[in-house]
Amino acid sequence: GSARQQAPPAKWISLDERARVGDVEIASGLFYLGSYLPGPVRAIVQYAINPTLPVANAEADIEGHSMSYWPSYADMSPAARRAFLDWMRDGRRNPDYGIGHVFVFFYGLEHRLFVERGDDAARLVREVERLLTIYGSNNSFRGYATSFVAMACVWYGARLPLQRLSPERAGGPEMDLATRLHLGEHLAATRTLSAEDALRWALASADTYLRTPALRCFDEFVQLWNIRFAKRFPAGLAVKTKTTISLRYRAASAAVEVEVDGPHQKWPDVTGLS
Repeated sequence: GSARQQAPPAKWISLDERARVGDVEIASGLFYLGSYLPGPVRAIVQYAINPTLPVANAEADIEGHSMSYWPSYADMSPAARRAFLDWMRDGRRNPDYGIGHVFVFFYGLEHRLFVERGDDAARLVREVERLLTIYGSNNSFRGYATSFVAMACVWYGARLPLQRLSPERAGGPEMDLATRLHLGEHLAATRTLSAEDALRWALASADTYLRTPALRCFDEFVQLWNIRFAKRFPAGLAVKTKTTISLRYRAASAAVEVEVDGPHQKWPDVTGLS
């Protein structure tokens, strides 16, 4: 309401700052303390840790049963807030806590990196990678957190590690980001693809399924591919693309969506081609 708009927005608490929320002192920062954050449409209360909201004294909802699918600190029960603050105080490492608690914290990291563009990106990425080692068995969190790390790398100009050629598909309907960027950068420079890059493209495409012989004898399959490719495309495979790469970060919180800037915006995008 109007009172909220007049209050100052929530303040980012950095990794080495201590902050009190009710009777809990949190020593490891990385969250927004206050009642709201300015959003693109309306004020965001989902991941602003509001110290004026009631917190239960004892009964903590550790598993997060009382929380909704899109958890929000503002809408949590006092018992869930108790558990969330305990989890924060104890270093965000206890695997017994429900994934809802992890997501409320993660939402704040998304805002800090992609909306506020803070100067602590490397720390945020390290924190998300650490959380992945503890909570990565949750498919939803693993998907969002992996995307966070990859998009953060792109945004800050770090190279995404390219996996070596393998018959194992990463899964998912879309080409993995590292391959898409690698092919785009090459095509921006040369307009043709080598045998290895053409095979990368094929293997990363959603409609490619290797037959059993190729799966069992993958190294021999690659050798045969290279021989046939050299005969058919002695100057490399010429590729004409219609579009350049556009990447959008859609926050797990669903509160924000931003265009990810970088040199890739000038690189050809192979994902529009068959």
